[in-house]
Amino acid sequence: MAGRIPRTVLWALYALVSAAAVAPVVLLCDVKRVPPDNLGDFEQWSPTRREVEKTLGVGQAGAYDDLRHRRYVQLFKSRFRERLFAVGIRFADSQTVEILCAAMIPRWDMARIAMMAKEESDRLFAGNHRVRIYETYISTAAHQVGELNPSANGRMSIDFGKVYPERRRGSPPAAWPSMRLRPRPPAAPAMWPGRLP
Repeated sequence: MAGRIPRTVLWALYALVSAAAVAPVVLLCDVKRVPPDNLGDFEQWSPTRREVEKTLGVGQAGAYDDLRHRRYVQLFKSRFRERLFAVGIRFADSQTVEILCAAMIPRWDMARIAMMAKEESDRLFAGNHRVRIYETYISTAAHQVGELNPSANGRMSIDFGKVYPERRRGSPPAAWPSMRLRPRPPAAPAMWPGRLP
């Protein structure tokens, strides 16, 4: 009896070894440890704000569909597309900028992209632009998920909680007649080799 290890010590050792084997797996699979900011520091990506300002010039207004606006859209998109992030921008009118982000991009990054687009477009095109944020999908039309607005204290705020049913990109106007699907004819019975219908 003097040479035997007590059962309680064996069970404690077994529990300790099991915990040591399972702990790394649990820590690696913990989803809460993934940072919510998956785009990183995109303000420093090329073309930077300074490079865009040098290319296009500062403070010159113009039609929202002129060459400068189109060139800015290309430069802004290239900043993200070169790193394989689906982010786009377009001008809806002379005072409205629309940001198009893939649905997988977190809201925090969408907000940062919207702020950057507002600051750049206001400086480049001498205006005070509204910014609408759209979430895009591969198979359906983009829909608005937020809007950048000035708050009472002079800062900008983004509300992602509202529902914008009238702001769907690519959806037909309400005045269009609805399309009705025709019923399909009944399917013919399947013909298998060696079987008669």
